[in-house]
Amino acid sequence: MLVTLLCAPDAPASSVLETIGAPGTGNGFTARLLSRGADVAYFNPSLLADASPTLSFGVLLLGNFSRIHLARRPSGVDVPDSVYDADLVRAPANGIEFWPQATSNLLNQRTNTVSNEATPYVAMGFLRPLVNDHRLVFGFYALIPATGFLQQDSFFADEREQYFSNKLHFELLGDRLRVPTIAASLGGRIFESLSWGAGVDIGMATRTQMQVYIPNAGDQRTLLMVPKIDTTIAASPFFGISWRPHARAFVTATLHTPKSWDTSGENRLRFWDYTYPSGETAVAQTYTLTQGAEPLRLGLGVATNGKLGATVWQLGLEGVWTAWSKYRDRHGERPEDTWHNTVNLGVGWVLERARHRFMAELGVAPSPVPDQTGRTNYVDNTRWGTSMGVEVPFSYLQTDYALGIHLQGQFMFPRSMQKQADAHSPVRDELPDAAVDRLRGNPLSGAAGLQTNNPGYPGYTSYGLMLGAAVVLKVLR
Repeated sequence: MLVTLLCAPDAPASSVLETIGAPGTGNGFTARLLSRGADVAYFNPSLLADASPTLSFGVLLLGNFSRIHLARRPSGVDVPDSVYDADLVRAPANGIEFWPQATSNLLNQRTNTVSNEATPYVAMGFLRPLVNDHRLVFGFYALIPATGFLQQDSFFADEREQYFSNKLHFELLGDRLRVPTIAASLGGRIFESLSWGAGVDIGMATRTQMQVYIPNAGDQRTLLMVPKIDTTIAASPFFGISWRPHARAFVTATLHTPKSWDTSGENRLRFWDYTYPSGETAVAQTYTLTQGAEPLRLGLGVATNGKLGATVWQLGLEGVWTAWSKYRDRHGERPEDTWHNTVNLGVGWVLERARHRFMAELGVAPSPVPDQTGRTNYVDNTRWGTSMGVEVPFSYLQTDYALGIHLQGQFMFPRSMQKQADAHSPVRDELPDAAVDRLRGNPLSGAAGLQTNNPGYPGYTSYGLMLGAAVVLKVLR
């Protein structure tokens, strides 16, 4: 485990846990502070010292109901059919890397985004002391989408999406909510008032290489291909520390290092009777796909506790700072307009009476995405969330159990964007005003003014709601 902590490359991100929490913890705004289940093996391994030996199984059903409504496009901004007659080789490029298609010829026409998705998850975890008095405790936790081990749906956040879905997508939802988590950690007490923890988020990194021979460039349906795919174990470390300065005060801090699920690849194309540039034997195409990227996260929580008769209560406040300014999107690109670093805040409380536990929380996750007034369309909303749950103990065949039921909801606060000509990186004019007919040399009809197939122009409004319900069974002894 020490070798993994010191030498591990990037691992898959746990964006599911960071966004919606684990079954049994609600939406996770205070999981680094108040949770005492097996999920602390990921959220805060220093809490292993306070957790009871447990084997837990959970299921979570999450409904995502999100909308992106596109503003009506003004007349004259569509790319005309005459673009196919344009001399785009010698026309001023205006930063255009790819020639646009005529708007009427796009594979998919520009439409609103309507998402009504229900995703089930299964979870399993266990906590076991390795040394008496919780001096050393081992924790394991796994959360896996029941619809498949991994789903990766890439898209572009600018005019390049015209060649594909021609729609806008929520940047921090979608396939990011279908990333598995497998975490293992160690923790324990240094002193009675001080505990520590360290763990790794385990996953895979993939490298692909495709050697392709195309005997006839005019008919590329016929080809020979030899793939080479290397998949390696990768991991990202995380750490936690907790301190009790006195009986009614509790302070904890966590550090989760950056991570993402990266797939890098190279295609090497060879053609019959083709002259390659000097020193090359093939046309090389490289790419990087990144899923669920989570930057550096630093958490801090404070809590207090007391008694009301036979009821023990605990109240806590947690904040998680995330370095979103280092974010990379699904194509490994950093946004042109740097994202904001954010602090998620959560307040939670726990009541325990006769081994029955009642818990609830409120939280807010500010959006790191700046106003998208220019070329890019990273769609994201500030989220307000709440959760509540109850855990009831029972015994069966001389074994102690606890059954937990948890509900959560997150509201994506409505957000509207309007494109502006004076933006830092404005929407690109994909058909230069100076474009000419390549045969006659005359000014091209329809080239004057702004023409763009950017699906986010001239603006859009996004909002949504996530609802979740979970059932967790714990085997206590």
